[in-house]
Amino acid sequence: MQTSPRHGTRSIGSSAASPAAGDEARDEAGDEPGGERWRAPVAVRPVARPDLLAWVNAGPAKVVCVVAGAGWGKSTLIDQWRTDPGRAVPLAVLNADRWTADPVEFLSRIVASLAVAAPGPEWEVAARLLGRQNPDMDGAVLPALCRAFAGTGPVALAIDDLHLVANPACHVVLAALIDRMPAGNRFLLASRKNVPLALGRLRAAGRLVELGPRQLSLDVDQAADLIAAATGTAPAEDVVTGILQVTEGWAAAVFLAARLLRDSSAPDLVLARLASAHGHVAELFAEEVLSGLTADQARTLRRSAVLDRFSSAMVQAVAGGELPLSEPGAVGELFLVPLDTDGRWFRHHHLLQAVLRRRLEQAEPAEVSALHRRAAEWLRHDGQPSEAIGHALAAGDAPVAAELIGAVYPALLNTGRRETVLAWLKGLGEEAIAANAPAAIAAAWTAALGGDRAAVGQYLAAAERAGHPGPLPDGTQCLESAIALVRAMFGFDGFAAMAESARAAAAWETDATSPWHAMACLTLGHVHYLSGEPQSAMAHLEAGFSAQAAMPLIRIGASALLALCHHDLGHPDQAEQLVEVADRLVADYALQGSPQAALVPAARAVIAAGRADFTAAGELLATAHTQRQSVPGISPWPDVLILVLHARVRIAAGDHKAANQLLDDAEALVRRLPDTQGPHLERIDDLRRRSRAAARRPDPLEPLSAAEVALVQFLPTRLTLVEIARERGVSINTVKTQARAVYRKLGADGRDRAVEIARRQGLIP
Repeated sequence: MQTSPRHGTRSIGSSAASPAAGDEARDEAGDEPGGERWRAPVAVRPVARPDLLAWVNAGPAKVVCVVAGAGWGKSTLIDQWRTDPGRAVPLAVLNADRWTADPVEFLSRIVASLAVAAPGPEWEVAARLLGRQNPDMDGAVLPALCRAFAGTGPVALAIDDLHLVANPACHVVLAALIDRMPAGNRFLLASRKNVPLALGRLRAAGRLVELGPRQLSLDVDQAADLIAAATGTAPAEDVVTGILQVTEGWAAAVFLAARLLRDSSAPDLVLARLASAHGHVAELFAEEVLSGLTADQARTLRRSAVLDRFSSAMVQAVAGGELPLSEPGAVGELFLVPLDTDGRWFRHHHLLQAVLRRRLEQAEPAEVSALHRRAAEWLRHDGQPSEAIGHALAAGDAPVAAELIGAVYPALLNTGRRETVLAWLKGLGEEAIAANAPAAIAAAWTAALGGDRAAVGQYLAAAERAGHPGPLPDGTQCLESAIALVRAMFGFDGFAAMAESARAAAAWETDATSPWHAMACLTLGHVHYLSGEPQSAMAHLEAGFSAQAAMPLIRIGASALLALCHHDLGHPDQAEQLVEVADRLVADYALQGSPQAALVPAARAVIAAGRADFTAAGELLATAHTQRQSVPGISPWPDVLILVLHARVRIAAGDHKAANQLLDDAEALVRRLPDTQGPHLERIDDLRRRSRAAARRPDPLEPLSAAEVALVQFLPTRLTLVEIARERGVSINTVKTQARAVYRKLGADGRDRAVEIARRQGLIP
């Protein structure tokens, strides 16, 4: 299996041969490299920085912020901390990059790196919570992460290149994580710019260490060690002093001076050249690196600058040549940073990448788009479509980018990475989305999960206009089916359109191995249940639940609706079993609190009400309401159903005022939709009539006991009293005694009359 360094720890390869490199280079192109052969490099070692490690390891500091330009040794410090015997806790290292587009991706990568550094089952809970469509960061994810930190013991987390994480939402969750972190855990944050986190309280409490260029600059002994390692000979003291005066201890510039000294017998000329390059050190670095390469190797290195990370195979496919990575010391000579432990994946030092890109644009401007296009193709075939999208967008290849987005969006939306999909769609542009049906479908789903009903309609209309032959990249059988699934799943166009779309989707999605088949079955079963047809709903719901490729949320929704169907049909034991199944699925996938799982506590509430436990039923329905409200604007139909179920419970409890308010709220939701016709309104009106009738009747002399309420649920069925006794696991004499008590308390002269009165009072559907 290929290891992708984006999803875990990295082995930091910074050393004296490849220091984290300096400020962004100024605009000035160097000469084209000559044809010199590759130089055999001198083996080098990192310069020991016990002074910095003492700051990182010692004292009560919870956070160490290292803020300096490229080349000051931030990555080297993290690498030395990783191997430092004085570090008493496991260390996870995350290499941030510009692909970190949303807080879910950011935290997911943090969790993955922590799980590698300090293995333990606790991280799995946080990972599952992050896998929701709409993860609850404050209420679920961050508490789970804190429990994981506490459960695994103290651990340290270093985040390199934090400045590349541009989304403020990522900064918010990181600050919240730091704030809540149990004592003993430590953070090291390395960035080129001031970290945009609220760390004032830590600073005031003396728990924040801040390191900058003044602390990172090399002293005389450290500079001498670095020069000696790079040149193979000990430098004269006056040479070291002169270099420090020119470079002010900047590690990247000191190392550049050492490289120049290695090939020169005139230190004064080296110092003069270095002084004249002030402000253009990156350009001088590039000249030094390229001067040791053949023309073909230099061209390959320059072209590889469009890649944020690469392997030898990727460079050969994209840049059309090979880098001399098999040569001893080549990684250091080319200023590459290893991103994995087996030396397969690398990135350019930031010091050089901007210079190489600029030179590429100057020397081969027409080649840039082609390089991005080849990178997208290589990543696509290598099974990394998400990274391919960025290159396709950079190449201006809208059709390829749109197709890739149209293929990968379901996986990202189902794991909480909606903002990543939004960023891709923004990069694609509205015009390109409107011209490409798969991209428009992806945009419609993304808008629907954000509650943007107007945008959903616009994108679905655009998809219809654009058209698409055959199956879509997301696996739906055809464009008609893809559109129908969105309309059936969310029902923004009203009940009639939702029902028609559900039937159409079920007719198209007949492949039982497809997740869309399970979704189509769920939507059709949902429509039947809302229509007051639980028996018809069950067949579709069972098909959706048992489908091989059904997503967890589909199984959860299907099992909750099946429980409601069985309860309405007088099968409380089966209803209870199905709710247990739904609860296990919710726990297994850490979906507690998810709005899409709100029907589970609603179904459990109905079962509790059947036992006359109206207090528990009310609490469960309040939970269901809260879950739905966590993402405003999504499908109104589960909200309508929960309100109707809650009204039924309140009628059974005799609280008719609350029941009528709930029914009014349900009707108001329906009336906001384009289509206000449908059987659900008839059910609302019927419940109103029952509530009024029950309110007019005097209360029975004695309330029904919980066991008697449970018996009432069986009375509408065709089961005999003997069969009811068997279903409930009690004796026939017990059932007969309870039946007589029910008839007496309801004022009924027999079973049929008892059913009629019980229905009117809301005790049974």
